[in-house]
Amino acid sequence: MLTRIIVALVRGCTRYAWLTIVAGLILAVVAGAYSVRHFAIDTDIGKLISNDLPWRQREIAFDKAFPGQNDLILAVIEAPTPEQARQAGLDLEKKLVPQTDKFIWVRFAGSGPFFDTNGLLFLPTDEVAKQTEQLASASPISIS
Repeated sequence: MLTRIIVALVRGCTRYAWLTIVAGLILAVVAGAYSVRHFAIDTDIGKLISNDLPWRQREIAFDKAFPGQNDLILAVIEAPTPEQARQAGLDLEKKLVPQTDKFIWVRFAGSGPFFDTNGLLFLPTDEVAKQTEQLASASPISIS
C-alpha cells in the first residue's frame, strides 16, 4: 500500500516536473512568510522566566541594590612569584581602566584600602599563625 503511494507520487512529480517546482517554491515562500510572522526568538535571558514569581522579584530587587554583579569578567593571573602576579595584575588594571567604552569599571581584586588594612583576614589559618608568630617574636627596635 505504502509502495503504491510512493510510486504514484514519484510518477506525478516526474510527469509534472515544472508544476512540482513551482508548487515547491510557492510552499517555501508561504512557509517563510508564516515563520517570519509567527516565530520569534528572544535571546534576553532576563525574559526567560516570569518577573511575577516571588523569588524572581527578590532577584530583581537584589540586582537593583547591588548593580554590576552579573556582567563580570574575572582574569586569573599566574606567575612564578606573588610579587610578579601582583605587578602583572596592576599592569593589566592600568591598561584596562582607560577603556571606558568597553568596561564600566575595572578593579584589581585583593587591593585597595580595605585589603591593605584587613588583608590578613583572607589568608589561610596556618599562614596567619605563621605571620603573627613572626610579628610576636620580633624584638622591638630601640632608638638610642
